[in-house]
Amino acid sequence: MKTAIIYASKHGSVERCVILLKERLLGEVDLLNIHEHSNPDIQDYSDIIIGGSIYMGKIQKEIIEFCNKNLDILTNTNVGLFISSALMDADEFKKNFPAKLLETCRVQENFGYELYIHDFSFIEKITLKFIPKEYLNNYGIKINKIEKFINDMNINKTR
Repeated sequence: MKTAIIYASKHGSVERCVILLKERLLGEVDLLNIHEHSNPDIQDYSDIIIGGSIYMGKIQKEIIEFCNKNLDILTNTNVGLFISSALMDADEFKKNFPAKLLETCRVQENFGYELYIHDFSFIEKITLKFIPKEYLNNYGIKINKIEKFINDMNINKTR
């Protein structure tokens, strides 16, 4: 069994989550950064994990395009979806992934977020000042959510 993790990471938070996933998932795992592999062939994977970060309410457009382009394959495969977001709101998935994919995916989870401010543009640093404090209180990657996600994806698998 092979797993593909298809992801987009703007400042590194998603990439950190992807590394944690790969370390803990059973079987062979391929990491496919959508910025480097714009059209990955997913035919040979039994499991596919897709994730990205949410900025201003939106996931990276390459993730949306990939999901829409491969919707038929994805809805017939064991799929897990994750986001890295300050908002702990299930509606973030509805706003960023096709409804048909959400209906058929095995698991969806928000892993939380980290801020790598040294990588932020001037505009992003200014925008950060307008984020409500309650969102900043959720700061950090949620390891417990990653572990639950992995357990849900690994059901019925053995080493």
